[in-house]
Amino acid sequence: MDISLSQTGGAGGMIASIVTGNGHTKLTNILHLSPYIKEENLWCTGNREYDDEYENQIKKSAATYISLAELRKQGIKNCAESFLLEVKKKKLDGFWLHIDVDVLNDDIMPCVDSRTPDGLSYEEFNELLSYLFKSEKLAGLEITILDPDLDPSGTYTKDFITNLTTTFNSFK
Repeated sequence: MDISLSQTGGAGGMIASIVTGNGHTKLTNILHLSPYIKEENLWCTGNREYDDEYENQIKKSAATYISLAELRKQGIKNCAESFLLEVKKKKLDGFWLHIDVDVLNDDIMPCVDSRTPDGLSYEEFNELLSYLFKSEKLAGLEITILDPDLDPSGTYTKDFITNLTTTFNSFK
């Protein structure tokens, strides 16, 4: 996976590359721990960047790649269950959830640096998160790309927080 393909030049958009040891060693090999995640244990889901050069990088890697179109075709439940089954089969200690907010539909989340048409609806997003949040293997999560400066009224950020926390809190 080639970090130079980031449209914005930002590390946030290429985190999959960085954590699998692809990119500048100052980011990919802190304390000589590269890779932080083995490529074969990486799942990327919901991408709608359909540029062949960009997508082929991850398609040719050992990671599991499920584009937005494929996620919808296979079904969110099926994809989530497949991922969780793989975590179990590989006897992984757990998994980390990285959420790029630009995975959401541009109409409901325009406060990102790389706007792209389409994207997950909150219904789809919440469904996907619901399967992952109820897993005991979820070790943590991070949220990136949301830019509050692009949401001066806070409306979109509030909607995002409401959806995320409601889904998370439903599994207490």
